[in-house]
Amino acid sequence: MGSGQNAGQHEKLEPQERLVLALAGVPTRNAQGPAAPAELDVYLRRNVDPWATDVNTLTEDLWTGFQDGVDLAGERATVAAIWMLEQEVRHVRKHGLHLMRGLSGSGWPHAQYQFGLELLKGGVVDRDLKGAKALFEQVCSDQKTAPQVRAKALVTLGDMLRDGRGCVRDQARALSLYEQAALLKDGTGAHRAGLFHHGLVDGWNGQRDLNLAAHYYEIAADRGEVKAQTALGLLHGSGQLKKSDSSYGLKLLQRAMEGGEGVATAVLATMQRGVRTTGAASREKSHGSLA
Repeated sequence: MGSGQNAGQHEKLEPQERLVLALAGVPTRNAQGPAAPAELDVYLRRNVDPWATDVNTLTEDLWTGFQDGVDLAGERATVAAIWMLEQEVRHVRKHGLHLMRGLSGSGWPHAQYQFGLELLKGGVVDRDLKGAKALFEQVCSDQKTAPQVRAKALVTLGDMLRDGRGCVRDQARALSLYEQAALLKDGTGAHRAGLFHHGLVDGWNGQRDLNLAAHYYEIAADRGEVKAQTALGLLHGSGQLKKSDSSYGLKLLQRAMEGGEGVATAVLATMQRGVRTTGAASREKSHGSLA
């Protein structure tokens, strides 16, 4: 729990806000408001015992704050609902699902995305692929959604369309969604877009463009995607780009190897044995190991 001084400051807050702070035990930097979503997320994960927490009251409190339009209440409630759904305590997961469903039904984008994931995987709630897709479509179409959340929804919806999971397979639209995610600097989306343009997606008959693939791999590599670092390193190392740079390609492969990427490790080992990078790249492509 917070210090006595913080408790005194919190008396000035609305009852539901004091309760959020009391249950989470978060001493906020701003005495005029509740914990920031990120601060609440960290505290819940590090300090809160789900067995000893009054999740019923917490859920009602967070929901009240959201309905009353308290600043960032929707995001705090979503953060708490995600934490609840991750717990092994059955009644805690039940409250998390109830809260997430309510936030999603009220149009909160982050909650819509998270509830869509629950529908996609099943378990806590019955699997509903069409329902999940509908929620992802809503999040993707809302330009006001936080960029990180929208990017995740774009990638997840793209995966469904690429694989025809719960919908008609539409790889052209999947690529478009990945490219939109890449514009939002999402590493996963950029990597997937690169794979399309590289010609490494099963069933894709679109034009192969290695330079465009390199563009998207570059975005993904900058975001720490080790498979994209490997793919880009191989393209540079094999001289297949308009502006190939073998030294840069080697650095990328070394970065990917340091990140634990198996293909990069194997390629570098092969290179040390004197085998041409182009041959290694060809073999890795045939195995589909860059996806």
